Amino acid sequence: MRSSNTKRHKYKINTVEQAKTVSKNFLKSIELDKAVDFGLPEIDDRYHIWRVPIKSKMADVIGEIVIDALTTLINEKKSTNKELLESRLLG
Repeated sequence: MRSSNTKRHKYKINTVEQAKTVSKNFLKSIELDKAVDFGLPEIDDRYHIWRVPIKSKMADVIGEIVIDALTTLINEKKSTNKELLESRLLG
């Protein structure tokens, strides 16, 4: 049986900064990178994902981006979609 430390070394995203970079690139692709900030990303090693909170410029959490730590792919089913983020930004 492998320990979680061994598994973590196989992650392609190992730091908060890497998670923020992937998230920023995703937000650029949906044209929201200038409208939001990030909360503190955290690793969920049980599911091998990063959860990156998305905050409005007023510091309200409006959603999250979920990233597969093993592949760096955005899990769009678990992430807050563009329409909902826009709706929450506009109030």
